[in-house]
Amino acid sequence: MQAKQNAQGWRQYTWVWAGVLALSAPLLASAASTPAAQPTAASGYQLPSKALQAVVDAPRAPLLHISPKRDLAAMLQMPALPDIAEVAQPELKLAGLRVHPKTHAASRFAFATKLWLLSVADGSERQIAGLPSPLSLATLSWSPDQRYLAFRREDATSGANELWLVDVAAGQARRLVAGLNTSVNDELGWLPDGSGLLVQQQVAGQGAPPTRDAVPDGPATQQTSAAAGVRSLPTYQDLLRNEADARVFEYYATGQPIIVSVSGQVRPLAAPGIYLNLSVSPDSRYILSERSERPFSYVVPADHFARRIEVLDLQGKLVRQIAKLPLVEGLPTGNDAVPTGVRDISWRHDAPATLVWAEAQDGGDPARASKIRDAVLMQAAPFARAPVTLAQLGSRFDGIQWGRGDLAILSESWWKTRRTKQWRIAPDQPQRAPELLWDRSSQDRYNDPGTPATVADGKGRALLQNRCRWQQPVPARQGRLAGRRSPVRGPLRSAGQTRHAPVPFAGTDLFRAAGIAGCARHAVAAQPRIA
Repeated sequence: MQAKQNAQGWRQYTWVWAGVLALSAPLLASAASTPAAQPTAASGYQLPSKALQAVVDAPRAPLLHISPKRDLAAMLQMPALPDIAEVAQPELKLAGLRVHPKTHAASRFAFATKLWLLSVADGSERQIAGLPSPLSLATLSWSPDQRYLAFRREDATSGANELWLVDVAAGQARRLVAGLNTSVNDELGWLPDGSGLLVQQQVAGQGAPPTRDAVPDGPATQQTSAAAGVRSLPTYQDLLRNEADARVFEYYATGQPIIVSVSGQVRPLAAPGIYLNLSVSPDSRYILSERSERPFSYVVPADHFARRIEVLDLQGKLVRQIAKLPLVEGLPTGNDAVPTGVRDISWRHDAPATLVWAEAQDGGDPARASKIRDAVLMQAAPFARAPVTLAQLGSRFDGIQWGRGDLAILSESWWKTRRTKQWRIAPDQPQRAPELLWDRSSQDRYNDPGTPATVADGKGRALLQNRCRWQQPVPARQGRLAGRRSPVRGPLRSAGQTRHAPVPFAGTDLFRAAGIAGCARHAVAAQPRIA
């Protein structure tokens, strides 16, 4: 019986397909007799309807860059999508970097097409004269005194990589210098007094770039040696493959540090090199330099290469070598693993010229038992005395927010347990015991204290506010949400209010008692929703 039903089913199935083929035969014959339309060279890309084009190409909301005094904003208009000509530009993939060979810049596809100024007080707009065409703005930075607005113009078509300056009072733009090298570091480093900028330029007389497809003069060799303990090595993209790649990387990554005054005078600084970081001390007397050097590696990107950390004067002469770090090929297992030696080095914001950094005390291995995981060290100019221990931590150093000589907030964290701590310390009194402000889970949003508010000083450095200035949020609608407070004990805000406006937060009373502004800049959208 079952076999008979199956046979009937197959006969019905066969007849259905026969009918479909019979009906579609004329259509197939017609299609075969009519050649398919081939796109011509002049036709280009096929475009959708104008209505759909309007949706895709609708202008984005402009980006806003607030000035140091917070009374002006630089407004940037960004295209909705990059032009196909920008995406099609050649790109070199070297040591974890992606470099545009024509401009000596890191590859990117988003450039501002319009720049203007906006008054925060009344919303009035001011246009800027003398801007280049096309604008093609890549990065910008306010001067600490707000007199100038510097920006970098990068045009792939012409190969331009230029530094421009806007006189804010006059509303006039002019080019300062061309031929920048931003393959590794594209920061526009203002001098704290606002008299000029520290940038990198392409090396004069460097010649033509080496070729990557040259016939190798020998095999690509890698040396493997036994190391104590288990090492983890993630899979990275765009690594160097051989010595030919290494020479190309060295060519495009090498830059000449220069100081460019606001009047356009250029002064070379130090010798050309692969500078990962260049930053000026708050008193404008020293420069912190992090310079990569050989040996390079075929298994890790450029930020793992050997490097020298040095302090230079403003003439480029060596004042002090802080550290010479080896190539790091792999770390101990675990997300809390770090390299040994100096790391996370930076200038102290509230001091003339003092360096602060962290060093692992457990060999960088989270599996090793140790009461002290990290030590935070501090060394002041002229860097002749030994560093002073600022703090000893039971987990990993996670940054410092500076206020004054008796006030700074030091953070530490441990990824495996998700614990994070904030300590109040007195940088000018290292012998003073730190005061624990917060010890919590980084995933606990209900008790998130937020981030204490900071304000830029006259040198462009972010310092902790002593007093909090916020506008009390008022709910936009009345009803059952009126007067309610969020789980972090801050008043609820309407959806139309500014997302990053300072608001009271859970740690208000605690931080206020410590002499820190009781306001934070964390978004209400990150808090649990109240039904």
